[in-house]
Amino acid sequence: MKKNGLLALLVVILFVGAGVGAWIYLHSNAYQDAIALRKQKAWDEKQSSQMRLEGSWIAQEEGYDLVVWRDKDELFHAQITRTAEDGTTSFWECSGKYSDGDEGFRYFDGSRETLSYDMDGNEKSEEVYRDGSGRIFYRKGSLYWEDDKEDMGKDITFSFEGDY
Repeated sequence: MKKNGLLALLVVILFVGAGVGAWIYLHSNAYQDAIALRKQKAWDEKQSSQMRLEGSWIAQEEGYDLVVWRDKDELFHAQITRTAEDGTTSFWECSGKYSDGDEGFRYFDGSRETLSYDMDGNEKSEEVYRDGSGRIFYRKGSLYWEDDKEDMGKDITFSFEGDY
């Protein structure tokens, strides 16, 4: 009996000691620093994936320009511009929150306006719509735009032109 009691006491001491040791380690500066470093690395990776969207992009063959920027509230904004052969310029604008799964952002506030000039040089501006949806996303060094309202942007690859 004395032997079993001593063995049980030893097990309790080891169990309590391991628990205390684990508690001390979990609250140690080394462990807290390791956790902080892991969190910082995850944040840095997320920031860099978001930052690659920002800038000026071009789809030269199709004649599109795309500018993406982020405001202080972490909302992404984009403006796509294209001038047709007849001189009519279309402007698409949208904004949305970044999504890791999309590597970009979805939008539900898309708008399109056109600007044209008549034979006398008078400017004519027209709002085409304000209820567009779609997404802008990054894949393998390029940016893509898919507009649901007019089915625009499909199969267009934007190349990075420079910082905005």
